[in-house]
Amino acid sequence: MVKNTKGVGRPPETDAAGKPVDKTQITLLVPTFLLGFLRKNKINRSQLFTRVITMLYLGEICPKCYGDDINKTYIGTMCRKCSTDARTFFFIWNDCPSCNKQYARNNMGNYQWDDNNNPIYGCYSCMGEPETDQEKKERLEQEAKDKIEAQEREEQDKILLANLEKEAKK
Repeated sequence: MVKNTKGVGRPPETDAAGKPVDKTQITLLVPTFLLGFLRKNKINRSQLFTRVITMLYLGEICPKCYGDDINKTYIGTMCRKCSTDARTFFFIWNDCPSCNKQYARNNMGNYQWDDNNNPIYGCYSCMGEPETDQEKKERLEQEAKDKIEAQEREEQDKILLANLEKEAKK
């Protein structure tokens, strides 16, 4: 008796590393007219479902509205349609590049500027919470006062230097 060494049926689907992809069967309930549409257009339901779930998994479509109007930021991936002026809907949170903690609703992103005017990104945990409008106003007022005082000191130094030069010439 000769043993059949070839596999029967379709070859298994493999991932990028060449390993077979484990699969399982699921049952979906869809409206009859949509099933008719899929059959009429010869759309493979398994491939369609796998593609859509992969898009969800990769953050290419929103899990709330299934829309594709998304924006990837340093904090994470957000849906523009599901976001409002008061609240941004992030559905994937990135890790902070400074401390590796995950950004979250209570640990949002923050940035500061380095000496070359490049942003340094971080989170509230490692960089502190951003200043309030009042704190910013007070800081800017103090910086303006300090600048005026520095200019006045510079003018006084110039006058003093000019007086010293006059006395030295006498």
